[in-house]
Amino acid sequence: MVIESFEEDGKYTAARRYTTYLKAFFTWCQKSKQSYLPPGPLPTDEIELEKPDDNSRDRWLSEQEILLYWEAAERLESPYRQFHQLLLLTGQRRDEIRTMMRKDVSTRIVGHGDYQIEIAAWVLQDNKSNREHLIPLNELALGILRDIPDGNYYFSFTGKSPFTTIHKSKQLITDAMEKVAVEKGLDKPAPWTIHDIRRTFTTHIRRLRVAQDVTDRLLNHALNGVTSKHYDMHEMAEEKVEAMNIWSNYLKNLLHEQPDNVIPMEKRDYHSTYKVS
Repeated sequence: MVIESFEEDGKYTAARRYTTYLKAFFTWCQKSKQSYLPPGPLPTDEIELEKPDDNSRDRWLSEQEILLYWEAAERLESPYRQFHQLLLLTGQRRDEIRTMMRKDVSTRIVGHGDYQIEIAAWVLQDNKSNREHLIPLNELALGILRDIPDGNYYFSFTGKSPFTTIHKSKQLITDAMEKVAVEKGLDKPAPWTIHDIRRTFTTHIRRLRVAQDVTDRLLNHALNGVTSKHYDMHEMAEEKVEAMNIWSNYLKNLLHEQPDNVIPMEKRDYHSTYKVS
């Protein structure tokens, strides 16, 4: 949906403006002599826009807030629980995760020549950038996906179609975060949006010294410049694998779990091999 895509990109003013235009259009359709729409609720009545505390686009979750977010997600029912966890684990757009299908998760061989590794990957064919997008899945992400009942769609109540109650899921985790904060004697988190989780992922992996170009590929940002668009065909699959393992290990440390493949930050080798089993 166009309005949801605006929200995903943090363009809240544009989302509100287009909602206003659509509401005016549907109202005209309903009141016109031709009666293009029957009396009753308008299609726009079901649109619930996220309401950030201001128009800034710099909100991201601190480590303490990540802990609150994760514990709050653990208290939600499936598929809301896993949906919010995958938002943080992968940094992908909310509707790409919401509509994630089992057929798009498989084992892939990445690399070239003698340097090849087998990884578990989620491959997005239909996405905002109109090109194949490979997201390596670390063990933490795979464990969450394995916990979801069988079905064509991962985040579904029926398995046959993705859930559509995105705003309900956001309200549920917001309420749960506030409850966890109160239980721990902490201040309630400042208002945040689902898009801020994508920004949280980006901010923290950059703090973990994942290179900007690798981060851009993980986020599936549009390629800029003649070289990137037309000449550089390197997909950075190996670099993305390592970046996702670094992020997974960081979260495991934060959540007080035993990490895998841990390399001290000052000794990290971006050319080392990681296999996501």
